[in-house]
Amino acid sequence: MAPGAHNEPFLGGISIDGASGAENRFVIDGIDTTHPQDGVSGQDMITDFIEEVQVKSAGYAAEYGGALGGVINAVTKSGGNDFHGGVGVYYGNSALNSNPNGERRAYFQESFPGYFRTFEEDKTSTWEPGFGLGGPIVRDALWFYGGYWPTLTSIERTPVGSSTVYTQDQTRNFFVGNLKGNVGSQFVYKLAANLSPRKVENSLPAYDGSTPADANLAVTTKYPASSYSAYMDWVPGAPSSRAVAAATGASTPRRRASRRIRDTTSATASSPCR
Repeated sequence: MAPGAHNEPFLGGISIDGASGAENRFVIDGIDTTHPQDGVSGQDMITDFIEEVQVKSAGYAAEYGGALGGVINAVTKSGGNDFHGGVGVYYGNSALNSNPNGERRAYFQESFPGYFRTFEEDKTSTWEPGFGLGGPIVRDALWFYGGYWPTLTSIERTPVGSSTVYTQDQTRNFFVGNLKGNVGSQFVYKLAANLSPRKVENSLPAYDGSTPADANLAVTTKYPASSYSAYMDWVPGAPSSRAVAAATGASTPRRRASRRIRDTTSATASSPCR
């Protein structure tokens, strides 16, 4: 954590200089990905695709304005003159997780069992296979980077008083793709696309078995999330002069049933000179 930044669950996440988690601004590759509804991060991104994370807590530039707390700015990886990348897989399940309550799931706490009920822990398993690759298209002029890393999670739950095992499947697809290049020594540009849509298949019943037997749990919910950016930096001759133009767009996630998915899009353009 950066100075002044703390993870505060009671303040909605990351607290910077005492502000709540909903008073920060979240940026990925120059795109404001702050959720317009609750003010927290509207798009997730895995660390395998991140080159740099900046936490700006005070005195940041006007381009990051609008945050009472701070700015969390993430920059994705880019290609270079040498090919680089990686392939890997992560795996985890509930049996490998540390649980101080053994096989029991504590509802709030277990210190007073007469006040708080406990239920059987959900059985979960997660697979995360993926890859990333970057390199030159035209050496010293145009480079690329691309990666795909899905997260596949399966959850099994057996409510109290039932012998039926209910299953929920969650799929989160992380995709990063960008092109970066230069024309001579005066013009530099970057095009980037970052996507992290999520799909949840089937709803899970309540732990205590209170969900009606005729409840329809076969519901698929999709959460679209994507951001796109185009950036160029032009130095028109004199070393002290610099012009920047940028165009950005983002799609923030909304919870919708699969038949009623709708994206909320936004776009901005600016051309400051200094």
